[in-house]
Amino acid sequence: MSPRMRKLKIKDDRKIEMIGVKSTNVAQIGYHADTRILRIRFVKGATYDYSPVPPEVHQALMEATSKGQALRQLVQLNPEFSYKRIA
Repeated sequence: MSPRMRKLKIKDDRKIEMIGVKSTNVAQIGYHADTRILRIRFVKGATYDYSPVPPEVHQALMEATSKGQALRQLVQLNPEFSYKRIA
């Protein structure tokens, strides 16, 4: 492997700061505005990335009284967003 390829593999543009939230279902929420990735860590430990999530959806989720309900309505039921389990 060339040195350039190793350098590219080390670079990680998807570091997302996670914020703890009060919820019986969602433990932490993170958002990366440049990539429009919404990261959700659930209370039971699974972590998912959803994309491409616009900033206003992330903001609405953060302001919602019920994080789990808002996640379902705003993100999970939206066919425009893809998801991937990362942990």
